[in-house]
Amino acid sequence: MVEIIRRQPALICGLAIGILALIPYVAQAFFLWALLGGAIAAKLLIDSSATPVTLSKGAKAGLLAGLIGGLIYSLVATPLLANSILSYLIDSTPSLKSKTAIEGIYQKPLLKYFISFLFSLAITLLLMGFATLGGMIGTALFEKRPKPAKAETSQAAEAYD
Repeated sequence: MVEIIRRQPALICGLAIGILALIPYVAQAFFLWALLGGAIAAKLLIDSSATPVTLSKGAKAGLLAGLIGGLIYSLVATPLLANSILSYLIDSTPSLKSKTAIEGIYQKPLLKYFISFLFSLAITLLLMGFATLGGMIGTALFEKRPKPAKAETSQAAEAYD
């Protein structure tokens, strides 16, 4: 039960990150949504935690939110990007030799989807990184409870885990 409560902020914020990263024009600031999503995940974790949340726990909440958002982005964007990336490259390439090479790739569906997957994987890694940073920033901003003494820390952690 405790694990579900700990992961719920990441699930909620990850869903928001993934959806916002897919919306046209809004997605251009995907790094901002990932930062905010990570910070909000940390804030929700702090609000639901009985003990003070450490920076590493806030970073883990942000990382998980970024991972969930990135998976949502990858699942939806990979098929959508498969045609659009290569079409853009064909239209913007001035060289006939390059156009012919890109059109050859365009004719191979597996290669086309692999290139699209690599692009969405790069976006996923960026979402994870920015959401982790957001989780750390959110923990630093929102965690106002004093940290317990060393002996109390291990007992409180054992009680919480």
